[in-house]
Amino acid sequence: MEINDRNVKGYPIVFNSLSNTLETYIDGWVEFNEITLPTSFANINLGTEDIILNIEHNDSMILARNINGKGLEPTLRLEIDSTGLFIDADVPDTQLGTDVLKMLNRGDLTQMSSRFRVAKDRWYRDANDRLIREIQEFKHIRDVSLVSRPAYSMTVAQEDKRSLETFLLDEKRQIQEKDEDRNTKNDNNVALSEYYILKNKYMR
Repeated sequence: MEINDRNVKGYPIVFNSLSNTLETYIDGWVEFNEITLPTSFANINLGTEDIILNIEHNDSMILARNINGKGLEPTLRLEIDSTGLFIDADVPDTQLGTDVLKMLNRGDLTQMSSRFRVAKDRWYRDANDRLIREIQEFKHIRDVSLVSRPAYSMTVAQEDKRSLETFLLDEKRQIQEKDEDRNTKNDNNVALSEYYILKNKYMR
């Protein structure tokens, strides 16, 4: 993140970079990591999305906005580049703005984050058995935010949980099928062993 006078620049979304540990609740807490593909903004028009910059995702603490209600120049400018979603924001000359700049300069707020809705994603297990959510396409970007702890202990929106629930149910079904297949093979092996025992006993 770059701070220059009352201007802040940085990346709330970085492509192909694994997030910190996230969690959501589906019959118990489920931990996962997210990775965002460069194609995820294919259907997002940053010129029409109403996106705000706030503090810790708190809508009552707005610092800038990419759509100005009075037709003036926007105070939040957004751009997609090879790294991710880049923002360039003018922090207001207000008590909140001044306090935020002080917290940025002394390191209380150190990172950027975002809230969004997903149109298309994919869940899988990586080589380390971590549950990964691959974001392939965004549906809506709600905000970008200056935060102390980015992408940590956040929850998945209820509508976005459906793909995770489907993945976990499929994973559970596959495990059950493997267990049933293993049990069947074990039963067959036991039956075969008993057959040979009886054969050896009575066919000498």
